[in-house]
Amino acid sequence: MFLPTNLHNSIESLLKDTKSKELKNSSTHITDLYREGESLTESQDLLTYLTVRLPATYAAIHTVLKEIPFKITSLLDLGAGPGTGWWAAKEMWGEIEATCIERIPEFVKLGKRLGCPHYKLGDVARITSYEPHDLALFGYSLGELDEIDLKPVWEAVKCVVIVEPGTPRGFQNMLAARDQLIALGGHVLAPCPHSKACPHPKWCHFSVRLGRTQLHRQAKQASLPYEDEKFSYVIVTKEALNQEIPRILSNPKKHTGHVNLQLCMVDGIEERTVSKRDKELYKRARKARWGDSF
Repeated sequence: MFLPTNLHNSIESLLKDTKSKELKNSSTHITDLYREGESLTESQDLLTYLTVRLPATYAAIHTVLKEIPFKITSLLDLGAGPGTGWWAAKEMWGEIEATCIERIPEFVKLGKRLGCPHYKLGDVARITSYEPHDLALFGYSLGELDEIDLKPVWEAVKCVVIVEPGTPRGFQNMLAARDQLIALGGHVLAPCPHSKACPHPKWCHFSVRLGRTQLHRQAKQASLPYEDEKFSYVIVTKEALNQEIPRILSNPKKHTGHVNLQLCMVDGIEERTVSKRDKELYKRARKARWGDSF
């Protein structure tokens, strides 16, 4: 997966005068902050974020939004950063109405320069009511909040999407929000095949592969032309839409004549072996990937 061409070109233009050493130093700092769940504040870090973290964040959000089976016409992007979630939603559903709330003025400026015109400067942790929208998105932003009451968000939308880093910390942040939304009457659409307590013994996360540009490789001092972004997520809707379809929780283990799958089921996690004797199911299992419904 790659960024939309016009977004990629805008980022390249903004960073054209940034020196290689500045990119590398800032990239290291951003990685440290990312692991601690802290916010960016330095101007150079915000710029470097565009090439170091935005592509991965975009890929994860876009992958999650593809799980929504109905058309979205309006987006409430909470902690919008440089507009990453809006770009992913725009790629999915075309031009949509949007309100992108961000508390860091420099991110708002960058987001507007990248092409997002829908900003409202504000602190999500302090807002007590919202205008109605179809979808509320927390795209890698929930973990930056010490605590938040999701009731005002829930009352304003049909669907809430939360995407967090695929780390134990990110998973716990997502899980706390999942529990809160279920308590408010929500129904889990994905990835879980149920709205019960999460049965995962460690942390549930998924992966998406994205291509690296030359600037991306330079900033991260990386040799591979791609990277794999790990993320945790949940989609919660007001209407019960879940079809109770099992979800693959790790890379399928493919052997001669059989495939081993770890599945999240309605009644918990199950290890399943699909044999070649079951021809149609075996074909599906051979093609299945981590994160797929099965």
